[in-house]
Amino acid sequence: MKTDERIRCRKCLLEDTDDKSLYEKIKRTVEEMDPDVRTDDKEYRRRLELCRQCDKLLAGMCRVCGCFVEIRAANRNGFCPGEKHVW
Repeated sequence: MKTDERIRCRKCLLEDTDDKSLYEKIKRTVEEMDPDVRTDDKEYRRRLELCRQCDKLLAGMCRVCGCFVEIRAANRNGFCPGEKHVW
């Protein structure tokens, strides 16, 4: 493998990866959410920690439903589709 090639982290959120262009798009989507729809930052971080620990996380996406977890976690009415975690 070339030294400039990188392996995508399968157990990481997008904010933890080297794919900053995709992460920036996701981050902008979250920031532009209507405040009435978006959860508060403390709850958002709590949800992301649950996602980080989940075996269904795959490169920033939920393998159960296919969503970007950073968007789903930001939605006040978002929920975890997995069986282990209830938001």
